[in-house]
Amino acid sequence: MIIAVTYLGSEAEAISHYAEFLAIPSLMQDVKARPYPELNEMLNGQAEYGYRRVMKGSSFLPPLTVDYAESLFDDLLDFHKRVPDAANSAILLEWINPRKNMLVGQRDTAFPNRGKLLNFAIGTTWTDPANDTVCREWAREMGAKGRREVEKSQRGDDVDAVTKEGSAEYVNYDCE
Repeated sequence: MIIAVTYLGSEAEAISHYAEFLAIPSLMQDVKARPYPELNEMLNGQAEYGYRRVMKGSSFLPPLTVDYAESLFDDLLDFHKRVPDAANSAILLEWINPRKNMLVGQRDTAFPNRGKLLNFAIGTTWTDPANDTVCREWAREMGAKGRREVEKSQRGDDVDAVTKEGSAEYVNYDCE
């Protein structure tokens, strides 16, 4: 699972802001100030030439519950075990402060989420054409799981009206 976060401020402020998050054991942490294009380039390894791939987009409403986050991780590990050829597949939760997006009305531009919803990408990669169906289906299932969680979260009493109107899918990531 790849979690890419951004912080609009100094590196020291970001480390302080994400201290609890950074305390979670992980295989890798690469925390430093970097331009946004460099952050995007960090994900290129998953999209190397020669892979078959499909992406599915969804959204999520922070904060994630521990149970939901663990279920995403468990789903990914299970998929890797069932389809070893797809071991390069990943789930990407984009933690980007939505404050600036929220200054524009929900229906004023084509961007689907002007509330507090954040993007969630399912990047499925494999090499063997025999795995096409199982890999595409897994991506769709994970997208549907994300959509169900967002729709449940949007029904909360403490959710603002703009976030309630937001899309549970991020279609820029949908490609087959």
